[in-house]
Amino acid sequence: MSVIQIDKALYIGQGLDRECYLHPDDPGKCIKITISGDYRQHNDDIKYYNRLQKRDICWQQVARFYGLCTTSSGSGLIFEVVRDFDGSISRSLRDYIRNNGHPIDKAQLHQELSRLKDYLLEHAIIMRDLKDDNILLQRLDQNETRLVVIDGIGNNEFIPISELTPVFTRMKINRKWEKFIRKLQA
Repeated sequence: MSVIQIDKALYIGQGLDRECYLHPDDPGKCIKITISGDYRQHNDDIKYYNRLQKRDICWQQVARFYGLCTTSSGSGLIFEVVRDFDGSISRSLRDYIRNNGHPIDKAQLHQELSRLKDYLLEHAIIMRDLKDDNILLQRLDQNETRLVVIDGIGNNEFIPISELTPVFTRMKINRKWEKFIRKLQA
């Protein structure tokens, strides 16, 4: 396996533990690299995304996971880059909510949030960290949008009880969702 050279010019953004770069050989993919030295999220992501792949979920509202890679900056995870219809990288829900040059209609936002919740429930996708900067608003054309989760997926329970039955999974998703909506409203 060859080492992928990370070009700082391809930097997209950063979370608490990781930096994200466009893949130098594929503009449709990005690489997340742990910078904190704490690889728990990295390892948890591998396990959870592999389970999603085995379940053959629809990846319409979750950035697709392509696997591991070795980079000049360490081990990386390869994901789909979410782009708008004009080719630009989609902006975070947080940008739209805070109206950082990207206004969004409240009725449209409510509809998109409802669709995302339904998607998570339908595909039994548990969110470890459901927050507005882990979700992008993808503009599919001038009028149509959808929310896409790019990070924070997984179950952080020590013993994953919420995955034992569909009822427990739904309860966990609903609990996380209600907490997320309360934060958005505040």
